[in-house]
Amino acid sequence: MSTLLFYGLAALAVVAALFGMYQTIDHRGYERGVAETMQKWNDAQAKLNAATAKREQELDGQYRAKEAAWTQLVNQMQADHQKELVDEQKQRDADVAAVNSGLIKLRDKYAACSTAARRSETGGTVASSGVGNGEAGAELSREATQFLLDEANRADKIVKQLTACQAVVVADRNACH
Repeated sequence: MSTLLFYGLAALAVVAALFGMYQTIDHRGYERGVAETMQKWNDAQAKLNAATAKREQELDGQYRAKEAAWTQLVNQMQADHQKELVDEQKQRDADVAAVNSGLIKLRDKYAACSTAARRSETGGTVASSGVGNGEAGAELSREATQFLLDEANRADKIVKQLTACQAVVVADRNACH
């Protein structure tokens, strides 16, 4: 009987041990373990999301500051260009007025002005012009002078436009680097 009692107690001990293990890893313990693991993962994700959102906000602020500076720079360039165009138009108008009033006269120093043509203009004999007095060559007509001034003004306008475009491209490249 003592052997039977010994085996009975041993069996009871094994059953108690198995029951204890079952209590440790029972279904509720598994669910609790899953919940704890999920909570740890969610906490880690929340920290990561908070850090990401903070960095995104910092970068967004930097981007917006650069964008505002870029916009201000382009607006200043545009204002400067518009001022140049207005100044160019004023200069063109002044040139046209000077041509019409006879203050500006263009000459072609390579065109020969014949003595016969000078006689017909003045009605008499004209002495040949001296060297270096700026009167060599023939005077261009008012229309030719106006055309050449218009072309010069148009070329100046194109140069200013290209210079403004180059300034924008250079500023854009500098903003990207």
